[in-house]
Amino acid sequence: MLSKKMAFSLTSLITIFALAFVVTPAMAEFGMTLGVADTVDTSYADGIQVQYGGTTTITISSGGVIAADTAATFTGTDTAHTTAIGVADLELDDFQVIAYNHFGGTVTLASALTNLAVANPADGKNFTMTLAQVTAPTAATLGAGDIVKVLILIPKHAVELADPRAELDGGKRKADGKSDAGSIEIHYVRAEPDTVLTEVNSALESAPVPAHVAGAPVVYSMKRPGDVLRPVTAETFDVVVRLSEEPKKDTFKTDKWKDLFDVSKAEITAITALGPMPGADTEVSTGRDMMVYDFLLTVKPKYENKDDIVIKVKSFMDQEKPTSKMYVPPGTDAARSEGQDMLTVKVGKEDLKAKTAGIKVGLEKEKYIPGGGYLVVLEDLAGSSVHKSDTDIKDPPKAHQRTPAELKYNTLDVDIPNLETHLANGGTIGVMSPHALVITEIMWGSDAGLAAPGNSQWIELYNAGAGYQTQDGDNTTYLIFYGPGEAPTTGLKDLVGTVDDTAGYWSIAGKGQSGRTQEKAAGQADAQAVTSPLISMNRVMDATGAVAKGTLASSWVASTPPSSNFESNRVGVHIGSPGAMPVTFPEPPAPAPEPTPAPVIPVAGAMDIMITEIMVDTGNGRLPQWIELTNVSGTEKSLAGWSLMITNAAADANVIGATVNINLSGTLGVGGGMDAGGTMGKSLLLVGGSARSSSNLAGSDRVVDISSQVNQRGRYAFISTMGFMAALIPPQKTGVLAYGDTAGNLGADAAWDIPMDDSGRSSLIRREMLADGMATMGTDANGWVLASDTPLVSGPATWYGSDEDAGTPGYDAGGPLPVELSHFRPARDKQTGAVVITWATQSELNNAGFFIKRSNQRD
Repeated sequence: MLSKKMAFSLTSLITIFALAFVVTPAMAEFGMTLGVADTVDTSYADGIQVQYGGTTTITISSGGVIAADTAATFTGTDTAHTTAIGVADLELDDFQVIAYNHFGGTVTLASALTNLAVANPADGKNFTMTLAQVTAPTAATLGAGDIVKVLILIPKHAVELADPRAELDGGKRKADGKSDAGSIEIHYVRAEPDTVLTEVNSALESAPVPAHVAGAPVVYSMKRPGDVLRPVTAETFDVVVRLSEEPKKDTFKTDKWKDLFDVSKAEITAITALGPMPGADTEVSTGRDMMVYDFLLTVKPKYENKDDIVIKVKSFMDQEKPTSKMYVPPGTDAARSEGQDMLTVKVGKEDLKAKTAGIKVGLEKEKYIPGGGYLVVLEDLAGSSVHKSDTDIKDPPKAHQRTPAELKYNTLDVDIPNLETHLANGGTIGVMSPHALVITEIMWGSDAGLAAPGNSQWIELYNAGAGYQTQDGDNTTYLIFYGPGEAPTTGLKDLVGTVDDTAGYWSIAGKGQSGRTQEKAAGQADAQAVTSPLISMNRVMDATGAVAKGTLASSWVASTPPSSNFESNRVGVHIGSPGAMPVTFPEPPAPAPEPTPAPVIPVAGAMDIMITEIMVDTGNGRLPQWIELTNVSGTEKSLAGWSLMITNAAADANVIGATVNINLSGTLGVGGGMDAGGTMGKSLLLVGGSARSSSNLAGSDRVVDISSQVNQRGRYAFISTMGFMAALIPPQKTGVLAYGDTAGNLGADAAWDIPMDDSGRSSLIRREMLADGMATMGTDANGWVLASDTPLVSGPATWYGSDEDAGTPGYDAGGPLPVELSHFRPARDKQTGAVVITWATQSELNNAGFFIKRSNQRD
């Protein structure tokens, strides 16, 4: 018992410790949080959303009372905060305002914040101030000066200076450094359902935007790049769709195409996002990023009865937060606008139903290709930025007409398919010509800075012949574009592409690059932000001028600077050498070393794997059961396709299931070594849960825990002590189920009880032969013996579960050789003709008997 004095001392000590852990108000952290009083929505993960066209009330909440120089408003500019505590502790100058345009650049806001005042009630902790009005940009004013986002923050040092706990230190305010800064990000959006597209309606005049799209996503246009009036005769054609904002991310998945477009007499085979971009004068974005979105559709005509192809945009959801809006098409086709939310495409006279594989594009006749020079086949000369000195020349150019570099190439505008889409989908390009022409360079990169991104693409043809060669009369050169699975025709001078007849498909990723040149659109005040180069891919050529095989990935590499033959005054970066040899021609990458083939391990046959030992006893449910499988073939065998099926007594409620199926895998070798065996033993131990084991089994890949396969939880039995039958099932080769080795007493011809050791846990070991020389079966009672009744347990210690177990799990793989033969001789008895085998052993260890097997072949 404690004395009263001691009890009082402990009580005092507890009180002292209790007081030591009380945090005084002066030690609590002080912080400020910013909010918006008149929000449209506050569920943004990246800030708060407000409408354009009005002032915004910013709320400030502090963690402590901030004294003011007046009761209602703050007008001071005490930026140094040198005055006494409690006078003008919060100023407009403390706040920072950063505005951003849709390019991500900053915009200066003059007098952005005003009217800093104490909120009602005037508790000294809640304040308000006003953010100046922000006007929504229009298509005409969209540029570096527009505003789409505003960030307001009060820096950490300013919060500390407003902290009422701050003290004067040499005339300067100083806090304890534990204050939290506050900030808020405001996103501006157009009001809904106001008719924000009034300017678009008035600008289009003859084709006004339908009323149903006001405030919702808009389909601005659907058009074919290039000659939109020319009837379609090719295998596929492209359509560019322009939307006023980005659709839901999953809208353009393959399984969603049917939900977005209504297409007659054709099918859409691919959709490619061309990226966001500013709209033209009559295109106003309805999204918060102030950008419009283009998507490239690849359409495959069916050419049925030469009917027109009609493509219509159906409903789709946009990406606006917090709740998506839906574009709703007109109720009737008559209300649709051609070229806006529907497009009609004429089908040409040529019947392509019986045409040969590939799209055949003929090059212009009387076009000259210099000997040892090039012809650059362009989708669009202006869009490609490739330099051209003069108009087309009918005769070979004279030296004074072009620079030395320009004397080596000519250019030709041809309507070619989108090369990026074609090659990315496993396409090839063939050259059919009477001349020695090969493709040496391809600009497949799309230019996101162009209204038609594919206009940047071109193909370089190299003339390996001598002298100028003309394509006149019937000697026209063709480029043939083969789709995936189309076999090229014969008689080609060259074939390039991303599918090889032996190596298969390869990706153009890293072999070139799409980019953005930042070409300025009409009416746009400034070029777009963030340019990226367009990079062509060059074909590898050796020192003799021979080109590498055009359908192999190793034959193509990305071009590197310096570039040549591009217009020097064009915006953007083009890397390549159209019409010229690269300054440093690329070397083919070193081929990857051929992998050393792994040796083929044969799958075990039905007689190669045996059930050699079983631990049925669970030690009153404390220890796991296990089954030992042994490879008796003498060579390494695979267990691929093997399984083990265990059928248990139906009346046994303590077993995990009436039928247990276990899949086997891996390989079983032939063993070797002392105790632990070699790296791959010939025995496999299937265990019903993790447990302790002898050192020769610890961490071995010959021990497999099958509890997860049979959904075993805890130390439940997967082998019934009342009765079981374990059957090995090898890979099946016929329609009739064939078993391998079987073991157990369930369903045996003569029922027998499973032997159990009354004094401890013992496994059952398979007898391979009886004393009279007869082989045993795994379903025979005399085929099994308790390990505790044999001298085998006196050998090397091997156990799984408890070191007191009697058994030899893994022993076949780890023990020394049980028999050393000194004599073995087969002989034929002259009188009876029988074969008699005699043998003698020099030593035996734990030997239970012998198996003698005869080969079916003489050798």
